Amino acid sequence: MPFRLTAATLVCLGLAAPLAAQELQSADCTVFGGITQTAVDLRMDGKRPRAATRQIQRGLKGDSARFKDAVPLLVEFVYGLPEGQLGDGVGKTYADACLAQAKS
Repeated sequence: MPFRLTAATLVCLGLAAPLAAQELQSADCTVFGGITQTAVDLRMDGKRPRAATRQIQRGLKGDSARFKDAVPLLVEFVYGLPEGQLGDGVGKTYADACLAQAKS
């Protein structure tokens, strides 16, 4: 079964709430996609979820640091995916779904 992420999934993950005070921008979606792909890569490398969360949060600098609170949700999402759905395209798929929600 191919990996699909809907805008409803983004809302279910709770990412809309932390961003309620601001409009979701395409740059934000790019950051979310990057965080998601990094979580996928760390999972595939054998990192535990908690270690992956810490590593990703430490790596967020500058404007991206405002997304630190979203990292545990994204890591939980990634570690909940079936292993067969992991790969290089997960982050892009996530960013694309985020962009679709930002435009709606």
